[in-house]
Amino acid sequence: MVDSLPTIMALWQGTLADGQVRATANVVSKSSRQSQLEEADAKTLKIMAASDAMKLAVEDAQRAGPKLHASEADVGIPIEQARSAISSDRVHMALQPVVDSITRQPRFYECLMRFEGTDGRYHSAEKTIQAAESAGESDLVDKRSFQFAMELLDAHRHLNLSLNFSSPTFSDPLALAKMSETLSRRPEIAKRLIIEVTETTAIQDVEQATRFVTTLQKLGCRLAIDDFGSGYTSFDILQALPVDIVKIDGSLVVNINKYPSQSAFLERMVELSRQLGMETVAEWITDAETANTLSARGVDYLQGYYFGEPVVPD
Repeated sequence: MVDSLPTIMALWQGTLADGQVRATANVVSKSSRQSQLEEADAKTLKIMAASDAMKLAVEDAQRAGPKLHASEADVGIPIEQARSAISSDRVHMALQPVVDSITRQPRFYECLMRFEGTDGRYHSAEKTIQAAESAGESDLVDKRSFQFAMELLDAHRHLNLSLNFSSPTFSDPLALAKMSETLSRRPEIAKRLIIEVTETTAIQDVEQATRFVTTLQKLGCRLAIDDFGSGYTSFDILQALPVDIVKIDGSLVVNINKYPSQSAFLERMVELSRQLGMETVAEWITDAETANTLSARGVDYLQGYYFGEPVVPD
């Protein structure tokens, strides 16, 4: 899989010349403790001021648009097949490019776990992971995902990846300790790894999620909040977690040229994120018109089938 990655990159017609996601500096004066507190208070006030208005905008946008689902059908596989796939090396990592909104070149890739079923086909892991969580076995999947990501980052020094974990991992001290130990030995890899956490996962235990991500951030990783805007607690999460990247939920993206309320909400979301020093990613993009609109709105990065499907390297 690792050896064929350059071929996959070529298929996406993208390069990773510098391999670095643009970093927006959070400028914090270090001259005094007072100035740090003042800036923290200002950030909190911005979020609180925007929160109520944005919650109303979410409601408007979701009411205006139809209920949507991801482009890729996710039928999953039974937990028994998942166990078998893991034990027999039939789990694979698919990579989907996240491109710069201006240059349209890949800046990082989202890692998406795939299981090779007994039918020889690749299956999306989302529902299988949910089944694994219910069975108390999601750690098997997450350990494998982390291992794959580390192998790819080790083999390709200009590569940046984002990786999502299941809910139990964010509250597992042992998992955090093992990841921290690995990343502390490889700081050059840690700075190229983005940890994604969904809004749903974060609100289950904000304290545990904060502890998990801040520990990895200190080692050089970045934090992306995934599916942002899909619920009513979105802007509260920005206040609770030290977010670097905001991934805007696809349901607020796909009809941006059809529903004015969605366009207005997204524009405010991008503006607030920029004020807070956070970068933005828009998901589920399937056509040029949507991509161009999002670029004009100031979104930093774009992701979706228009730029490339998740691909499992041979």
